[in-house]
Amino acid sequence: VSQNFTVNPRAITVTADAKTKAYGVTDPTLTYTITTGSLVLGDVITGSLTRAAGTDAGTYQIQQGTLTTANNPKYAITFVAADLSITRATPALVLTYPNSNVAILRPGAVDTPTVTTTSSSGALTFTTSAASSICTVDSTTGVISLFGAGSCPVAMSTAITTNFIQHTETTTVTVALLSTSLVGIDPSDLVSMGQPFFAHASVDQAYSFSSGNNGASVAIPAGALDPLVPISIHLLTD
Repeated sequence: VSQNFTVNPRAITVTADAKTKAYGVTDPTLTYTITTGSLVLGDVITGSLTRAAGTDAGTYQIQQGTLTTANNPKYAITFVAADLSITRATPALVLTYPNSNVAILRPGAVDTPTVTTTSSSGALTFTTSAASSICTVDSTTGVISLFGAGSCPVAMSTAITTNFIQHTETTTVTVALLSTSLVGIDPSDLVSMGQPFFAHASVDQAYSFSSGNNGASVAIPAGALDPLVPISIHLLTD
């Protein structure tokens, strides 16, 4: 007499592993752990997990996908979901000025920044900690106006957005001023550093002058200046 018997699927619980990634980064591999029951020696289960669609920062459920009993008839799979968390990324900010190392600029000159950022949807604001006698910065455009010698640090900040954190990048413009002439300067603010002299057409010349604690040295390459033009050296008292 023949008899039949039924082999029931082996019950297991598959629990998805929680995952985290930053916005814009490729999804991590979705993995799982068998938390109840076990596989029979040598068996593997087939299929892969999926997740809810979306790319913005937020929480997305990790789903069973094809890791089902139908695809693994030896096992009765109970699935426990988890979450993939997409966190806000740090924007890549680049703030540069054409004269960011040393700006030989006339008083009142402006310098316009070049800005690149991966957080284009975030509003940019610009500030400086320098005294207004050195520079000011337009809070919206980042254009700096230069008024006096010194350091002009400029901080560019992004606002927090859906996918990016608030972040600040700082660069410093070192300002050295170049005057076009002595016109407009009060003579009482000028300290003469010696008598006028003339360039020589064929001989390099170097001159040093001093007045009290102030001093100046000037080197003139041969033929660089018209030998008929008098050259005067002054220091500003301020």
